[in-house]
Amino acid sequence: MSVAQVTARTPRVEFAARALTRARPSLRELLIALVIFAVAGVAVFGSHVVDGSFYYDDWANSARTHFAGDFGAQLSSYWDLTRWRPLLVVYVPALNSIFGTHQHLFLAWSLLTAILATTALFALLRTLGFERLHAGLISLLTLVFPFADVTKFWATSSVTQVVIALYFIGLTVAVRGIDAPTRRSRVRHHAVALAFYAASVALYETAATVILASVLVYWWRASRGAGWRTGLRRALPRFGADVVVVGALLVWNISQSQITSSSESGGILEHVRLILDQGWRIIASAALPFGTPRTATVLVAAAAILAAGALVAVLLRRVADDDARRELWRWTATAGAGVLFAFVAWGVFAPAAAYYSPATIGLGNRVNAVAAAGIVVAVYAVAMVAGTLVFRGLPRWRIWAAGLAAVAAIALGIGYIQRVDDDKTAWAAATREQLHVERAVRQAVPRPPRGATLFTFGEPGWAASGVPIFAATWDLQGAVRVLYDDRTLDGQPVFGQMSMVCTAKGLYFNGPGYGPASARPYGLAVLVDVPAGTAVRPMNRGQCQRAAGQYPVGPYALPAT
Repeated sequence: MSVAQVTARTPRVEFAARALTRARPSLRELLIALVIFAVAGVAVFGSHVVDGSFYYDDWANSARTHFAGDFGAQLSSYWDLTRWRPLLVVYVPALNSIFGTHQHLFLAWSLLTAILATTALFALLRTLGFERLHAGLISLLTLVFPFADVTKFWATSSVTQVVIALYFIGLTVAVRGIDAPTRRSRVRHHAVALAFYAASVALYETAATVILASVLVYWWRASRGAGWRTGLRRALPRFGADVVVVGALLVWNISQSQITSSSESGGILEHVRLILDQGWRIIASAALPFGTPRTATVLVAAAAILAAGALVAVLLRRVADDDARRELWRWTATAGAGVLFAFVAWGVFAPAAAYYSPATIGLGNRVNAVAAAGIVVAVYAVAMVAGTLVFRGLPRWRIWAAGLAAVAAIALGIGYIQRVDDDKTAWAAATREQLHVERAVRQAVPRPPRGATLFTFGEPGWAASGVPIFAATWDLQGAVRVLYDDRTLDGQPVFGQMSMVCTAKGLYFNGPGYGPASARPYGLAVLVDVPAGTAVRPMNRGQCQRAAGQYPVGPYALPAT
């Protein structure tokens, strides 16, 4: 039976029926959804906007932009740094020019981009025929998805949310173009979609693989009522245009990129195997976000539900229960499409270093940002199959099935938010430690000599795995330059297994990213004991050796609490 047939004259049932409408979304509906997502986003991530800071690349970007000169000089600087992402060359200095060194504005922007990307996902799902309730719950779960939450915590990675929003908007326009009544309108729609696709890839290539795989969506949409052969004929020209535009950008990206590839870190096939293994682990954790579930157990249970749904759908053909049969096929196929989307999204990282894998945490979970929507769709679809199996045959079974899925979504949301809160605690700890370092450095070295390098001792590099305090050669450098408003200064954190070497003319540290090439001459190397708030500036080898025994190297990370 249809939604209209289950609608009685009671307010509750009428409300439920409206929530299950599949009509194309109106502007009013999208605005309401935007407000809901904004409220949810602020409720979950708003405290980080207040408590957070710059991290890692944020500091380097801030210093680079601040000292580059006018906007033209900034563009030139970023072109040298990341020309394989031509739109990023404009995006980063533009944001830094607008927001300056106001860290909380950057974090507010990160949250806003996530809210806009979520709204774009909602619009796409509604355009693809998802009911209001289902599209809303899936979008909300994607917003608070904990295995990609770094895009709300770390300002630099918020660009991924812009990339996602551009892709979702582009695909929405492309799908609407397939339904357009005239050839001119269809061409115009896809030209607009291509502009959004190009902007997405030119900004960051994260969505490139799912853009190219969108031909499957075109094919499905164009086949409705026309047959798969006709649908394929209509989809292929669109796919050809996508390949030309996205392919050209990827050729530029690959030819200009300076990022370490998987060929330098174990090989692409080994990385693909790692992505497959970790991808299933993330999917299982997303389906059961409490504790540490066994991946195999969760996946087998989900597969059993989908198999039961498919089997019952086949058997229902004999009793002509077309509505339930269609729903079971629909949600079973949707689960498969969600999983496929996730792995296609991860596929873009296959040529990269092994670090870019689904189970990487902290800074690295941005790898899951695009895949998140597919994972949530798949998990939600399993709940809908289960609900349909349980309630089919009952009066208003659609509403009951949707209710079960809603309850499952609420449970998932609680688990997701708990994980987000755990991550938020780690990022807040990183902020506190950064402030401690900044205060200690300012106290110990009120006026550093120009060209000096400040080495910080006694402070961990990481608040938790993947959550940096000052953990690289570029983040403390940027922070020191911003702190003293002096582009000639440098800063290097000393922690973990690093050790100081005193030579005849200067000193250096052994450790990743360090070595003799990073040696600093005596007189320009300032050693800062962060816990004590003191500093020393060795002027010769003897002073350096005495300081080496007095200044403690910080631990790798804060102790777990």
